[in-house]
Amino acid sequence: MQIGTAKSPILLEGWLISKPALSVSSAIPVRGSARIISADGLERLAAERIGKEVLKLLGAPNPAQSVASMRATGVLNQILPGSNDKALAPLIHIEAELGLAPDPILRLGVLGSEDPHARLRLSKQQCKRLEQIGSAVSQGFGATELGYRLKDLAVSAYAASCALLEMNPLPSDVALIKRGQEAVFPVRAADLAPLSGAAIGQKLRDLEGKWITSGFSLSKNELLG
Repeated sequence: MQIGTAKSPILLEGWLISKPALSVSSAIPVRGSARIISADGLERLAAERIGKEVLKLLGAPNPAQSVASMRATGVLNQILPGSNDKALAPLIHIEAELGLAPDPILRLGVLGSEDPHARLRLSKQQCKRLEQIGSAVSQGFGATELGYRLKDLAVSAYAASCALLEMNPLPSDVALIKRGQEAVFPVRAADLAPLSGAAIGQKLRDLEGKWITSGFSLSKNELLG
């Protein structure tokens, strides 16, 4: 890697983005034909195009250095205001440790930002996944509850939590997540007659909370007794 100059470009997949008057620690190699634009010129690119390229970059095996260069030049904050890449490199390491494939949406989640849905024109499915992981992380679910509530997304959310909290993942937590994924709440709405309407929903939530707190040990009869 060569030392960057005041006009050193950074590569956002097919785009070379330069920020005059700022230097970066390294220049990122150009692949194929790339177009050089200024950071200020980002606003002229369609959000869909930027979103597509950002997700491609985040889906690379290890984009931490590239994202750090984007931060250094101010491009990252222009694309994703309020973002912070501090947890990105730890997450990449944790993904490998837990056997997770590179996940651009998960990585986007630990970057944090103001309204990434609109800025990157994420699909409804991507938005839902990002919101589920973010909600689980912010609520601080324990490992078993995380597994129960997020099912297939639970290990990814756990990885994000570990990266953001600067914690190492534990095999015991992964085992508890698996236990939660396999748990099935034993009470159904039909079990709560003669309650009806909103009262049923509230009762189910109350009983589910008790069941989770018990470590999934309470039986249906114990919950309804």
